[in-house]
Amino acid sequence: MTVSLRGIAGGDKRGPAGKPKPAGRTRGTGKRNAGPNPKRTSEFSVRLTQLLSKINALSKTKDVDSLCRMAVEYSLERIGFDRAGIWLFAEDGKSLVGKFGTDTMGRLQDERGLTLPLDHPPVQAIWESREPALFLKQDELRNERAEVVGRGNHIMAGLWNGEQAVGFFAADNLVTGRRITVQQQELLGLLAVSVGHLCTLKRAEERIRAEIREKEMLIRETNHRVKNNMQIIASLLNLQARHSTDPSVVRMFRESRLRIQAMAQVHEMLYSSNVPSRLDFGRYVESLTEKLKVSFGTDRKRIVFRLDAEPVLLDVDTAVPCGLIVQELVSNVLKYAFPEGWAGSPEVRISVHQPDGDCELTVSDNGVGLPTSLDVDKTETLGLSLVRMLGRDQLKGTLDIRSVPGGGAEFRIRFRPK
Repeated sequence: MTVSLRGIAGGDKRGPAGKPKPAGRTRGTGKRNAGPNPKRTSEFSVRLTQLLSKINALSKTKDVDSLCRMAVEYSLERIGFDRAGIWLFAEDGKSLVGKFGTDTMGRLQDERGLTLPLDHPPVQAIWESREPALFLKQDELRNERAEVVGRGNHIMAGLWNGEQAVGFFAADNLVTGRRITVQQQELLGLLAVSVGHLCTLKRAEERIRAEIREKEMLIRETNHRVKNNMQIIASLLNLQARHSTDPSVVRMFRESRLRIQAMAQVHEMLYSSNVPSRLDFGRYVESLTEKLKVSFGTDRKRIVFRLDAEPVLLDVDTAVPCGLIVQELVSNVLKYAFPEGWAGSPEVRISVHQPDGDCELTVSDNGVGLPTSLDVDKTETLGLSLVRMLGRDQLKGTLDIRSVPGGGAEFRIRFRPK
């Protein structure tokens, strides 16, 4: 929340009557200044360079609290104030909330639980001051019993982003009573300008991160519910299959259940992913293959799986058809590639690669190979029909099915991820 900086006008320093102070004269002497002190000028250049380096470090902080803490620490340690603190406008704009400040001994303390009303006199003094950035006055430091424990200069700088007020930066030398120097005023003014601008940026970044976290949570919750609903459907199909004695009907229920579980697993992995809108397809293929091995009893058949999968990220609209294709191809291999009486060491190879920006999925085996009469465009089997439809129509990819020299078959699908 920002508030307009009304009452801060002009950039010239003015006296009590609002007239510009005469330049080049020392107070009460009537003589011209002898010019800048080279030693002081060199010292100020060093301090200014240090401040610019600190501002660069402040710009890299992750949040407003870290920014304010570092700024207060710098004002104490490098600019040389006894005490300092930062107050920002609350989100509703009805009060000022503390960030970090110092106690009566000049020790840093957390003041994030404190608030100030907007009509607090020092706050009003900043907005009503004729100075563009700083307001300097004599003040007293009182302890908890209202006893005066220090006197000295108290300086306040408005924090703003353009013409919008963000809060204020207060500093003083009330503990030691030292005079606040012109260098301290100028350094605090530069620091305040940067802090005001950076606080606005960090607050905007925090709002964006909060919105992203909320959307990610909604996406995860959606994936979780979809996964649960699909698991319920798979369980119902499994129960229904138990009431049938027809092997072909039981097989249909089983295949449908495997397809639904393949889709449910996509949503399960998206739910647990650090990026809920993207799926590591290589990990998904590995996990899906392990479940298919259990379903088809491949350990009993001594089938060896060899997986070569790169970490390819896919969105949910691409991952679901890809998961169904993997499920169909692997199931097809396990059902037909190694029939009873086949002699050899059964092996299934699955690879996922991303050459030239495309995603290439290959499932191959060393089994009996493909029938010479197989025409993938005319096949009536549901599994290969699904593979053709999903690969060509939905993924807009190419499908290549061929027999491997020496025995076996290879299914290769190549498509461009979104």
